[in-house]
Amino acid sequence: MIASAGLDPLLILIAGLALDALFGDMPAVFRRIPHPVVLGGRAIAFFDRKLNREARGEASRRERGIVTVIMLVGGAAVFGVFVLLYQHAWRLRDGLELDALERYDTRSAMVENLWMAAIPAASALLAALLPLRLVGAAGWAYFLYAPVMTIVGMREARGRRPLEVAAKQARALEAAADAAPRTTP
Repeated sequence: MIASAGLDPLLILIAGLALDALFGDMPAVFRRIPHPVVLGGRAIAFFDRKLNREARGEASRRERGIVTVIMLVGGAAVFGVFVLLYQHAWRLRDGLELDALERYDTRSAMVENLWMAAIPAASALLAALLPLRLVGAAGWAYFLYAPVMTIVGMREARGRRPLEVAAKQARALEAAADAAPRTTP
């Protein structure tokens, strides 16, 4: 995790922008392999062409759309299960004797997984509501992952830092207490 390495996410973002300014899209690399954004666009276009052909009848296109929605909902369901598991751990936090950092991480994991479930759910909703000729656009919702998870991660790292410092201080105090000579009465 970036936060545990002591790196400020804002500095990482600035360093990434500086590297991008220096090296750009690395044309020498992307002449040989496609850029990740290009790959995403190609995947969306491929599935739109294969599943949403104009030559297919309305019923066939609708059936294929239903299969797509089922897959999208399935993706959301996987992360939804993780949310439920973390909620269960949260309810048992006292019995599990979670410390402050573990409690924070549990809450953070619930938020992360909730977002990971929400984006495929939004895509499925778009696929269900858009007219057939535009249903392929629902796949573009997945491009929300990068900005949303960056913001969530930066927020979580900011909240985690003080807890890491407190945990480190507590461990140092425990180590000092263990190292101190004990007197017997």
